Amino acid sequence: MRRALPLLPLALLIAACGPDDVTVDRLQTSLQTSFDRLYVRQQARLGTAGLSEEAVSARASCAKPGSASRSGAGEWTCTLRWFAADGSPLEADYDVSAKAGGCWTATGQQAVVGAPELSAPDGSRFVNPVYGIDGCFGT
Repeated sequence: MRRALPLLPLALLIAACGPDDVTVDRLQTSLQTSFDRLYVRQQARLGTAGLSEEAVSARASCAKPGSASRSGAGEWTCTLRWFAADGSPLEADYDVSAKAGGCWTATGQQAVVGAPELSAPDGSRFVNPVYGIDGCFGT
């Protein structure tokens, strides 16, 4: 048992080198980046060509409901604001579940971002990429 004690500080040091905890800034940046990419993809499938991620320019504002904390895994609410293909501003709330390892799942308001499945102009059906978004920090 005495041999295990010197390893404890090393184990704590290694654990500290793991992924950072969930922070509001990391979550907002990750959600914004993922949404920009996926909204461009959604709009292309719906027949709106030429929309860029820069034109979408999503901005997220996230908070933990009922808490003043600006970090930690768990449930978050994020308001996402972006610009549609015609330049009009849009806004939707997302319920976000963030894991300690830095990955998260966000579900948007169907009335704003569309149903979980949409129809393309050719009649084909596809999964709406901005209804439910999965992401991880740094990807």
